Amino acid sequence: MGLIAVVYLAKENLPFDMEKEGAEVDSRTGAIYFRDPEKKKQFPREMRQAIRVKLGNSFDLVEITNEIGPLLGAAESVLSDRVLYDTSHSGDQIELGELDPLEEELHALQEHTSHRASKLLVKFLTDMFSLVLAAREQKKPIVFV
Repeated sequence: MGLIAVVYLAKENLPFDMEKEGAEVDSRTGAIYFRDPEKKKQFPREMRQAIRVKLGNSFDLVEITNEIGPLLGAAESVLSDRVLYDTSHSGDQIELGELDPLEEELHALQEHTSHRASKLLVKFLTDMFSLVLAAREQKKPIVFV
């Protein structure tokens, strides 16, 4: 078990015509889905996602939280409140309006831990930056599945 984050492709970036293929969109998450099982096989989820990242298993996320917790402190934080608050959560998302504060936190953490960051933290930060970039490009939220 672990924490997986996804950004779905925008309609205009899909490798197929949504209307023609009978795809539907979840207005909250931007997820593109099919009710027809044959269409699900024809257009697997990888074709409908801009990025899908496993941020870590439960142990990894606890380690990351322990490593950056003192830097985040008790202040309000998108990372601690929306990403790392639980080692596995689905259905949650980071809205487009939360991307700037999230990216600021990521840059601050990268700066503060630059030479002493664990490989685990470096990978986590890289993955989070990739998610932020994809969310901006697709104009879709980061969704935890």
